[in-house]
Amino acid sequence: MRYHAWQPIYQTMKFLADKSLNEATGIYAVRGAWNDFHLVGQTMQGMLKRYKQHNWKLRRNRHENPALQNSYNRHGSDCFEFLVLESAPISTLNEREIYWIKKLNSMRGQKGWKELKRGWSKRLIWP
Repeated sequence: MRYHAWQPIYQTMKFLADKSLNEATGIYAVRGAWNDFHLVGQTMQGMLKRYKQHNWKLRRNRHENPALQNSYNRHGSDCFEFLVLESAPISTLNEREIYWIKKLNSMRGQKGWKELKRGWSKRLIWP
């Protein structure tokens, strides 16, 4: 499921009409439309809440990932999408996040903004 990540939340709600997705745990990606870079992440809080957190931080120039923040500042909000990659139970989130990072080649320095030292991913056991 795709939708533009940085639209006002009332516009985004049409994309999240499925209430189970709003509260679903799973894997998501923030995608740069101009370069096809991804930041893959996981959420235990629900997709809608995680979307709002990224949106709030980027708009206020406070995102913890400096490469993503710089891209957002340079290209603007219209060049980003928030993608729900899959719903997954909490017990499999680390495994599924690693799968999607590898599938999308989304590590920083490759085709993405993911840094293993940041956020929840620092707890991942990289196989």
